[in-house]
Amino acid sequence: MAKRPLPTYKNDLALFLNQLRDYLLLSQDEVADHFCLNRSRISRYENSRTTDQPKLGYLAGLACLAADQADNEPAVQDHLLKETNEATRQHYSRRRFATWNDLREEAESYLSKQRGKAKRQEDNAWQQALEKRLDLPPSVYLVGVKAHLKRLEESLLAKTDPWIICIDGMGGIGKTSLANALVRRPSLADRFKGVAWISARKQNFILGQGVQPVSEPVLSSEALLDNLLMQCALSTALTAPVAQKKAALVEFLKETPYLIAVDNLETFDDYQTILPTLHYLTNPSKILLTSRFSLRTHPGIFTVTLDELSRPDAIRLIRDEAQARNLPTIHSAPGSQLYDIYKVVGGNPLALKLVVGQMAVLELDHVLENLRQAQGKDIQTLYNFLYWQAWHLLSQTGQQLFLVMPLIEHGTLDQLATIAQLEPFQAGQALQQLAELSLVQVRGDDLNKRRYSIHALTETFLLNEALAWDTLD
Repeated sequence: MAKRPLPTYKNDLALFLNQLRDYLLLSQDEVADHFCLNRSRISRYENSRTTDQPKLGYLAGLACLAADQADNEPAVQDHLLKETNEATRQHYSRRRFATWNDLREEAESYLSKQRGKAKRQEDNAWQQALEKRLDLPPSVYLVGVKAHLKRLEESLLAKTDPWIICIDGMGGIGKTSLANALVRRPSLADRFKGVAWISARKQNFILGQGVQPVSEPVLSSEALLDNLLMQCALSTALTAPVAQKKAALVEFLKETPYLIAVDNLETFDDYQTILPTLHYLTNPSKILLTSRFSLRTHPGIFTVTLDELSRPDAIRLIRDEAQARNLPTIHSAPGSQLYDIYKVVGGNPLALKLVVGQMAVLELDHVLENLRQAQGKDIQTLYNFLYWQAWHLLSQTGQQLFLVMPLIEHGTLDQLATIAQLEPFQAGQALQQLAELSLVQVRGDDLNKRRYSIHALTETFLLNEALAWDTLD
């Protein structure tokens, strides 16, 4: 079989580009797809009557594809290098390619940039589609959760277990923000056909406004089904009996993998009501939960617990928040002053942001004293939002043990039992309850050497406000 003649530049760049594509036996659509362009752009490049001239990397890329098709024979490379250099001399203000490797480097650089640009466009499209379709919380800048974000993303992308993933932790610690960042990850577009976002949150703490009730939180199994049916475009099943709703949704999700995020299941009753339904909907779809109530003891649920920010991350968040609010004095404050905040507030992001807002008007010492003494409407509202529900879910022994937690740092079960004047088995039950409500941190790699601690803000709360609640009860 006779070899096809190689493309030759004849004082017409558009014709040369057309010849290169014809030599490759590729359509304009196929070339456009390879270079992440649209077909009309390729058509304009090959039209001598237009002035739409491609980047040099596109010309080099076509030449490289032609050489690859000829098994990169030296003679073919030499010919294409010569012809491409001639076109370059006539149409591009740059020096000729000295070697074939120089030309290939130009081609690869161009292709890499094009694919990067296309990926960014895809990422933006994914984000815009989510924001248009779902009632997502605003996206926020995250600090100190990079490792969690990576681990959770890997778990969501896996096409095997775990099917249900839970982010737990105390109020204000950033569970919703982390889940929000996760569902926005463009990598999920290759794993899931869609995302559903359901809020079971009963109230929000809004900085400057306090606690605000949330209208129509999803708190029943049927409400969950109805919400998912609407988000999965299965509204025709809404009038069917519950069993048929569930069957329609299960059939859809088995064929169409979805990521279903359920934000802020806050109580044991919420889980008892909704969890059985969620289990039916998994594989290949996945469930992402956030909650103050830990599900570590439940089988088949992969749990990630968010702890408070470390000292460096907390100080970084303070500076970032101050910069976002245009508070340069706070942003540039000495680290020692910001550490004073950390000693009282700890690494709770919500509380740190509240403190930054108050420091815009009040002196630092005054703000911290208000926190210590639980003074001021905003501070009392914050404590109520973070602890009121959990405090009243605790048993009497749970409250008794919780109140002595500040007296010993990283205490053992026996130490805490002694201080709280409880039997070890009572202290064990109380610690389990505290852990389930995300009020205590469990430390220790040795299974026989567990130690228990609390967040700095929780300690501040216990030393002041909780004593008043205990008196009221």
